[in-house]
Amino acid sequence: MDKIKGDDLMPSVNNLISIINDRKGLAPANRYRVLFVPPLIIRGDYNINHVDALCESTSLPGKQITTVDAPLYAYRQSTKYPNGYTFEDITFSFYLTNDFYIRKIFDRWLDQIVTPSYLIKYDKDYKVDIEIQQLDQNDKKIYAVRLIKAFPITMNSNDLSNGATSEPQKLSVTMTFEDWRPIQ
Repeated sequence: MDKIKGDDLMPSVNNLISIINDRKGLAPANRYRVLFVPPLIIRGDYNINHVDALCESTSLPGKQITTVDAPLYAYRQSTKYPNGYTFEDITFSFYLTNDFYIRKIFDRWLDQIVTPSYLIKYDKDYKVDIEIQQLDQNDKKIYAVRLIKAFPITMNSNDLSNGATSEPQKLSVTMTFEDWRPIQ
């Protein structure tokens, strides 16, 4: 194995600044785009560009390797071996407009997954791919992922309060998906 020299472990401030500058700066958390088209079954008159514009926050997915413990040798401790991967669902937070445009989209979408009469639709009717892009300061895509076969599983309630006079309403929607891939 290659050995790491002690000097490599403690970069100077100037070295850190140089690395950041060489890598085109630090990625801004507030520069992103969410692209998805609701399923055909609920589209109607919805302008899909508004969905992206009203997304107040979300996250890029992570991935965790799942493991199984197995003995390394007959009389020694066990060790972990990879056997798959898993990831968390992604939550999107949307600003609500006075016509509750976003809420109506997800009301219809959820009703098309499990209907009010408890019929479950075919997954091809309600699953869509979602692209989440990290943008630079000039709105150029620098990293993106595709959530494959995503659909909403939770739409949180909206609290109403006389005390919140200037705070906009937001809607949190949790989406699950079969897998995700980085895209170019």
